[in-house]
Amino acid sequence: MLPDTPFALAGKEQGDRIAVYLISRMQDGQITPAEAVDVVAAQIEAEAEKMLTAGNSRDDVLAWFRALKEAVTGRLAPFLEPEQ
Repeated sequence: MLPDTPFALAGKEQGDRIAVYLISRMQDGQITPAEAVDVVAAQIEAEAEKMLTAGNSRDDVLAWFRALKEAVTGRLAPFLEPEQ
């Protein structure tokens, strides 16, 4: 379990929003699971760069990233598992 720092909470909230959006798009057939992963990766990269440029510490960005990753991974896991 991650600590409840402001950056971790923000990462969890953002991860939840991203996952809900991507799940909706996948269920509508607008994107594939592989495309969803690409969207998440691009979002993480862009947001981390903004945070670092704004002067946030690497530790804060890491806390945000870990919480976002945990939130997204948990929600998207059923969609990303290979079909048997």
